[in-house]
Amino acid sequence: MKLKNIRNKRKILLIIAIFITLLTGLTASYSFFVYRAEGNNVSLESGEIRISFANGKNYLKVENSYPVSDEVGMILPYYSDFTVAATTYDVDIKYQIQIVPNSSNTIESEYVKVYLTDQEDNQITDIKPYSDLEEAEYNENAKMVYEDYMYQSGTKDFRLRVWIDENYNSAAAQDFSFTIYLYAINDDGTNSVD
Repeated sequence: MKLKNIRNKRKILLIIAIFITLLTGLTASYSFFVYRAEGNNVSLESGEIRISFANGKNYLKVENSYPVSDEVGMILPYYSDFTVAATTYDVDIKYQIQIVPNSSNTIESEYVKVYLTDQEDNQITDIKPYSDLEEAEYNENAKMVYEDYMYQSGTKDFRLRVWIDENYNSAAAQDFSFTIYLYAINDDGTNSVD
Protein backbone atom coordinates (compact mmCIF):
# COMPACT_ATOMS: atom_id res chain seq x y z
CA MET A 1 0.00 0.00 0.00
CA LYS A 2 2.72 2.48 0.92
CA LEU A 3 4.56 1.80 -2.36
CA LYS A 4 1.40 2.65 -4.31
CA ASN A 5 0.99 5.94 -2.37
CA ILE A 6 4.61 6.88 -3.09
CA ARG A 7 4.10 6.20 -6.81
CA ASN A 8 0.92 8.30 -6.83
CA LYS A 9 2.70 11.18 -5.10
CA ARG A 10 5.55 10.97 -7.63
CA LYS A 11 3.05 11.06 -10.51
CA ILE A 12 1.36 14.11 -9.01
CA LEU A 13 4.72 15.86 -8.51
CA LEU A 14 5.71 15.00 -12.09
CA ILE A 15 2.43 16.44 -13.43
CA ILE A 16 2.94 19.61 -11.36
CA ALA A 17 6.54 19.94 -12.63
CA ILE A 18 5.40 19.54 -16.24
CA PHE A 19 2.66 22.12 -15.72
CA ILE A 20 5.13 24.62 -14.19
CA THR A 21 7.57 24.02 -17.07
CA LEU A 22 4.84 24.64 -19.65
CA LEU A 23 3.65 27.75 -17.84
CA THR A 24 7.21 29.09 -17.65
CA GLY A 25 7.70 28.37 -21.36
CA LEU A 26 4.52 30.25 -22.27
CA THR A 27 5.56 33.21 -20.14
CA ALA A 28 9.04 33.28 -21.69
CA SER A 29 7.61 33.18 -25.19
CA TYR A 30 6.18 36.66 -24.61
CA SER A 31 9.70 37.98 -24.01
CA PHE A 32 11.76 39.44 -26.80
CA PHE A 33 14.51 37.24 -28.11
CA VAL A 34 17.87 37.37 -29.79
CA TYR A 35 17.17 36.92 -33.47
CA ARG A 36 19.88 35.33 -35.53
CA ALA A 37 19.02 35.14 -39.19
CA GLU A 38 20.72 32.07 -40.59
CA GLY A 39 20.51 30.37 -43.95
CA ASN A 40 17.41 31.35 -45.90
CA ASN A 41 15.36 32.18 -42.82
CA VAL A 42 15.60 35.94 -43.21
CA SER A 43 12.27 37.15 -41.88
CA LEU A 44 12.32 36.32 -38.19
CA GLU A 45 9.48 37.26 -35.93
CA SER A 46 7.92 36.46 -32.60
CA GLY A 47 4.99 38.72 -33.26
CA GLU A 48 6.91 41.58 -31.66
CA ILE A 49 10.01 42.30 -33.77
CA ARG A 50 11.58 41.09 -37.01
CA ILE A 51 14.42 41.81 -39.40
CA SER A 52 14.02 41.44 -43.16
CA PHE A 53 16.86 41.65 -45.67
CA ALA A 54 16.19 43.25 -49.07
CA ASN A 55 18.42 40.80 -50.92
CA GLY A 56 17.23 37.80 -48.87
CA LYS A 57 20.64 37.36 -47.20
CA ASN A 58 21.71 38.21 -43.67
CA TYR A 59 25.33 38.70 -44.59
CA LEU A 60 27.41 41.30 -46.35
CA LYS A 61 30.22 40.02 -48.56
CA VAL A 62 32.85 42.26 -50.16
CA GLU A 63 34.88 40.72 -52.98
CA ASN A 64 38.00 42.01 -54.76
CA SER A 65 38.12 45.23 -52.79
CA TYR A 66 41.06 47.64 -52.56
CA PRO A 67 41.70 50.31 -49.88
CA VAL A 68 39.75 53.54 -50.46
CA SER A 69 39.09 56.84 -48.71
CA ASP A 70 35.95 57.29 -46.63
CA GLU A 71 34.49 59.58 -49.29
CA VAL A 72 34.73 56.78 -51.86
CA GLY A 73 33.71 54.02 -49.42
CA MET A 74 30.46 55.83 -48.65
CA ILE A 75 29.33 55.47 -52.27
CA LEU A 76 30.67 52.00 -53.15
CA PRO A 77 28.07 49.28 -53.79
CA TYR A 78 29.18 47.11 -50.85
CA TYR A 79 26.13 47.31 -48.61
CA SER A 80 23.20 45.40 -47.20
CA ASP A 81 19.69 46.91 -47.02
CA PHE A 82 17.42 45.63 -44.26
CA THR A 83 14.37 46.65 -42.26
CA VAL A 84 13.64 46.29 -38.55
CA ALA A 85 9.93 46.27 -37.73
CA ALA A 86 8.08 45.87 -34.44
CA THR A 87 4.53 45.65 -33.21
CA THR A 88 3.94 46.09 -29.50
CA TYR A 89 1.40 47.92 -27.40
CA ASP A 90 2.63 47.67 -23.82
CA VAL A 91 6.43 47.49 -23.88
CA ASP A 92 9.03 49.51 -25.79
CA ILE A 93 11.68 47.37 -27.46
CA LYS A 94 15.38 48.07 -27.08
CA TYR A 95 17.29 46.54 -29.98
CA GLN A 96 20.82 46.29 -31.31
CA ILE A 97 22.14 45.70 -34.79
CA GLN A 98 25.19 43.48 -34.42
CA ILE A 99 27.74 42.14 -36.90
CA VAL A 100 30.18 39.24 -36.75
CA PRO A 101 33.08 38.88 -39.19
CA ASN A 102 33.49 35.65 -41.09
CA SER A 103 36.20 33.46 -39.53
CA SER A 104 37.98 33.18 -42.89
CA ASN A 105 38.55 36.95 -43.18
CA THR A 106 42.27 37.73 -43.47
CA ILE A 107 42.16 41.52 -43.16
CA GLU A 108 42.73 43.05 -39.71
CA SER A 109 39.56 44.52 -38.20
CA GLU A 110 41.05 47.98 -37.65
CA TYR A 111 41.21 48.40 -41.44
CA VAL A 112 37.57 47.54 -42.11
CA LYS A 113 35.31 50.62 -41.98
CA VAL A 114 31.64 50.31 -40.98
CA TYR A 115 28.96 52.90 -41.75
CA LEU A 116 25.20 52.77 -41.11
CA THR A 117 22.68 54.94 -42.96
CA ASP A 118 19.03 54.75 -43.87
CA GLN A 119 18.19 53.47 -47.35
CA GLU A 120 18.41 57.00 -48.81
CA ASP A 121 22.01 57.20 -47.48
CA ASN A 122 21.19 59.63 -44.65
CA GLN A 123 23.76 59.10 -41.90
CA ILE A 124 22.72 57.17 -38.79
CA THR A 125 26.18 56.41 -37.30
CA ASP A 126 29.64 57.82 -37.76
CA ILE A 127 32.15 55.92 -39.87
CA LYS A 128 34.20 53.66 -37.57
CA PRO A 129 36.73 50.88 -37.89
CA TYR A 130 35.17 47.53 -36.96
CA SER A 131 37.69 47.20 -34.11
CA ASP A 132 36.37 50.44 -32.51
CA LEU A 133 32.74 49.29 -32.31
CA GLU A 134 31.37 48.38 -28.87
CA GLU A 135 31.23 44.74 -27.84
CA ALA A 136 27.73 43.33 -28.37
CA GLU A 137 25.57 42.05 -25.54
CA TYR A 138 25.11 38.28 -25.24
CA ASN A 139 27.27 37.54 -28.30
CA GLU A 140 30.98 37.52 -27.53
CA ASN A 141 31.96 37.35 -31.20
CA ALA A 142 29.83 40.31 -32.29
CA LYS A 143 30.20 44.07 -32.32
CA MET A 144 27.31 46.51 -31.94
CA VAL A 145 26.76 48.81 -34.89
CA TYR A 146 23.64 50.55 -33.60
CA GLU A 147 21.29 50.58 -30.62
CA ASP A 148 17.85 52.18 -30.37
CA TYR A 149 14.26 51.69 -29.22
CA MET A 150 11.09 50.84 -31.07
CA TYR A 151 8.22 52.69 -29.45
CA GLN A 152 5.08 50.63 -29.92
CA SER A 153 4.61 49.75 -33.60
CA GLY A 154 7.35 50.94 -35.91
CA THR A 155 9.57 50.28 -38.89
CA LYS A 156 13.07 51.51 -39.61
CA ASP A 157 15.13 50.98 -42.78
CA PHE A 158 18.90 50.57 -42.71
CA ARG A 159 21.83 50.32 -45.11
CA LEU A 160 25.05 48.88 -43.72
CA ARG A 161 28.22 49.68 -45.69
CA VAL A 162 31.75 48.34 -45.24
CA TRP A 163 35.04 49.03 -47.02
CA ILE A 164 38.80 48.78 -46.56
CA ASP A 165 40.48 51.84 -45.07
CA GLU A 166 42.87 53.73 -47.34
CA ASN A 167 45.71 53.22 -44.81
CA TYR A 168 45.75 49.44 -45.36
CA ASN A 169 49.01 48.51 -47.10
CA SER A 170 48.31 45.77 -49.59
CA ALA A 171 48.52 45.64 -53.34
CA ALA A 172 46.24 42.58 -53.45
CA ALA A 173 42.46 42.76 -53.53
CA GLN A 174 40.76 41.53 -50.37
CA ASP A 175 37.59 39.51 -49.73
CA PHE A 176 35.75 39.73 -46.42
CA SER A 177 32.25 39.26 -45.07
CA PHE A 178 30.03 39.88 -42.04
CA THR A 179 26.88 38.27 -40.69
CA ILE A 180 24.19 40.71 -39.47
CA TYR A 181 22.17 39.97 -36.33
CA LEU A 182 19.31 41.65 -34.51
CA TYR A 183 19.21 41.49 -30.72
CA ALA A 184 16.05 42.70 -28.96
CA ILE A 185 15.11 43.14 -25.33
CA ASN A 186 12.06 44.35 -23.35
CA ASP A 187 12.50 47.91 -22.13
CA ASP A 188 12.14 46.58 -18.57
CA GLY A 189 15.31 44.53 -19.06
CA THR A 190 13.83 41.05 -19.45
CA ASN A 191 15.15 39.03 -22.34
CA SER A 192 15.90 35.58 -23.55
CA VAL A 193 18.87 34.37 -25.56
CA ASP A 194 18.73 31.79 -28.35
